[in-house]
Amino acid sequence: MLHLIKMKKFYLIILFFSFKILCHCQNLGTVEGIVFDSIEKRGIAFVNVYIPKIRTGSFTDTTGRFKIENLKLGEYEIKVSLIGYGRPRVREIEIYQDSTTFIQVNLAQCEHDYFGQPSCPICDKTDEAIPIVYGEPTKSKLKKAKKGKIWLGGDTISNCDPHWYCKRDKINF
Repeated sequence: MLHLIKMKKFYLIILFFSFKILCHCQNLGTVEGIVFDSIEKRGIAFVNVYIPKIRTGSFTDTTGRFKIENLKLGEYEIKVSLIGYGRPRVREIEIYQDSTTFIQVNLAQCEHDYFGQPSCPICDKTDEAIPIVYGEPTKSKLKKAKKGKIWLGGDTISNCDPHWYCKRDKINF
C-alpha cells in the first residue's frame, strides 16, 4: 500500500511539471513579415531584422521574408535595416499569446547612404567633407557650424537625406 502512495505522488509530480512546461510554452508568440523595395516592388534579401530589447533578430530570405519565433508576450521595437537603403526603419509591434504578428516594411534605396568619411563626388577630396547635422540647432551645434566642423541641414525631411557637405564645392552628398 505504501508503495502505491509513493507511486501516486511520483505521478502527480510528473503531471504537475508536465502541465507547467505545457503552460509555459503557450505564452509565446511569433513575428513574421516581408521587407519590400518600395521603388522596385519586390522583396529584398539579407535585410537585418533586429529586436534590441531582447537582442535577437533574423535576416530576410531571398524573397524578403523573415520569421522570429518563441518571443515572450509584450510590446517590442523592431529595427529593419540594410546598407544602401537609408536609415533603419523602426516599427512598434505587439506579440500575443499563441499567435503570429505579421508586418510589412518598405525600404527605399538611398543615394546618400555613406559609412565613414567619404570623398566629395566632384573634387574627390576628404579633407573638405564635413558631416551634415539635422534637427533644431543647439548652442554647441551652432558653435561647431561657425567653426566649419559641421553643416546645419535643417529639419529631416525624409529617411534619405545627405550626410556630408563639401566646403570646397558647396554640395551635399
